[in-house]
Amino acid sequence: KQNAISNLELGKGGSLKLLFQVLNFYSNYVFIDLIFSEKFYLISNTEEDEAQKANYNSVIIEIIRQSEKNYEDAMSNAKKELETNLQKAINLLQP
Repeated sequence: KQNAISNLELGKGGSLKLLFQVLNFYSNYVFIDLIFSEKFYLISNTEEDEAQKANYNSVIIEIIRQSEKNYEDAMSNAKKELETNLQKAINLLQP
C-alpha cells in the first residue's frame, strides 16, 4: 500500500516481508543482485543485460529443480527407513 511505501521512503520502518514484496515487484526492472552495488541501475535495456538476467533465471530454476529432487529423494529414503523399522518392530513383537 502507498502508506507502507511512504513509511519506507521516510525511514519510518517496515518489515522484511514488505522489502521482499517491493524487491519482487521491481525485479522485472532491477537486477536485485546489483541493488546495493556501485553498478546499480533501474532499467535493463541492452541485450547483454537481458542475457545476464536470463542466465540468473536459469540458475535459479536449476537450484529449485535440484531442491525438489533432493526433497523427493529424502522423502523416499525416509519412507524406506520407516518401513524397515516398522518391519523390525513387527518381528520383535511376534512370538
